Amino acid sequence: MRYILILLIIGVLPILGFIVGTRAGRATSLTRHDRRELEARRDFMSDLAAKAGEHSMLGDQFAVIVQGMLRDERDRLR
Repeated sequence: MRYILILLIIGVLPILGFIVGTRAGRATSLTRHDRRELEARRDFMSDLAAKAGEHSMLGDQFAVIVQGMLRDERDRLR
């Protein structure tokens, strides 16, 4: 009887954790449009950082300034 109870508890805990985790993940106040806009902004910032890195290795001083601004923005958001 004790082993059945232990197996039942071990089997139910992951399922309960999954349910709680999925409900907590859905508790966002962002709309679908806002999530897409945020994803587009993240993609743009990533592409901009990559391009600025490429150009700064070629000696472009403006790219260095852009990299500094991106770093400041990331630090500000943390």
